[in-house]
Amino acid sequence: MSDYQKAKILHDYLIQHAQYDITLNLPYTHSPEGVLLHGKGVCQSYAEAYQLLLNGVNIPNALEYGDDHVWNMVYLTDKYGNADWTHVDCTWDDPTNNDDFEESPRSGRERSVFFGLTNKALEGVDQHECTEKPHIATNYNLNYTYDKGGLDSRINELLQTVNNGINSDQLSFVFTPDTFEVLNKQYGEYCINERVSIEIVNDMLTQNPPVVDGITYDVELSYSPTSTNGTVTVTATPTSGKESYTYPPFTLSPADSFALTGALSVEADGVAQLINNVISFTGAGEATVVAEYDDVINVYTINVRELDTITITAETIEEEAFSGTGAERIVVASSVRTIGADAFLGCSRLLVLRFEGAAEVDSTVFMFGENEAITVLAPAGSPAADWMTGYDYRFFPID
Repeated sequence: MSDYQKAKILHDYLIQHAQYDITLNLPYTHSPEGVLLHGKGVCQSYAEAYQLLLNGVNIPNALEYGDDHVWNMVYLTDKYGNADWTHVDCTWDDPTNNDDFEESPRSGRERSVFFGLTNKALEGVDQHECTEKPHIATNYNLNYTYDKGGLDSRINELLQTVNNGINSDQLSFVFTPDTFEVLNKQYGEYCINERVSIEIVNDMLTQNPPVVDGITYDVELSYSPTSTNGTVTVTATPTSGKESYTYPPFTLSPADSFALTGALSVEADGVAQLINNVISFTGAGEATVVAEYDDVINVYTINVRELDTITITAETIEEEAFSGTGAERIVVASSVRTIGADAFLGCSRLLVLRFEGAAEVDSTVFMFGENEAITVLAPAGSPAADWMTGYDYRFFPID
């Protein structure tokens, strides 16, 4: 019999022969004597009793702690022959039928949800902060439910949905898996099986990234439990083993929609949207835009916020007319025909210079001094757009 089988048998023995002490005041409730001799105890009693049983069969183990809670870490070998530490919480796998705990993760029947968990699976789980960290558990193959095939339907649905999304050019989307359990309890059993499934799928996609139409994608899934069964957010970034360049973050106004050749995805939590290679903004926040151009993957991070704006409507802008102004954004309206030399020189706070028409410009218009944070927006084919090909300032075409 393997150590894994022994540890599971001892786990099952405890939760089948002991009961959580809901009174919290029995004289032996905090000692291993409680669950071993009297059949009642709290988490400390469960953990220390399990430790004694594991010691008796020479299985390495340790105690781990959270907020007012304690459980075990056990050194076991998975079915592939890999030995590692894993978390086992007998207390939270043991039911109690008392009305006070009707909505708790421990209500219901005995289970094995908390047998073989990684540190990743416990992130965000109440009372499982892992404050001591005697060891770090990373091997999800030691998870009992996964080992017995209990997560297969969840994992298959996640993988299929990711592939369907990428095939449909959805590189950032949210969905609710059909296979995730409805959380009809207050604590929702903390969605352990769902957390483990996400962890496994993320690792699978790292080891074997999806390839669609010759493009390889880096994919990351995250899980947000809800009062029903939770949502999964999928973010896919094309890599293809191609050259990738990440631009320094820059700032635009919510009014500054622009076109981007080869735009593939936008991750913005409602801040921005991508339609036909045009990026438009719906509010303030941060947006990450991924585009592929000339076999290079470009990543842009855009801070979107309201900017101090000056809009110029006069037909002529005189030389040095706005030199040194404190504006963050200058809009040159379509009514402007000519712009004098050094019109915007020394605008140290300027972040956006937007041309809405075909004003005549020369090289001196783009002399901003030491300000390198400026983004220039102008209609494609306009004099301003033509001049920008020779400068290092960011330029995006607009309609």
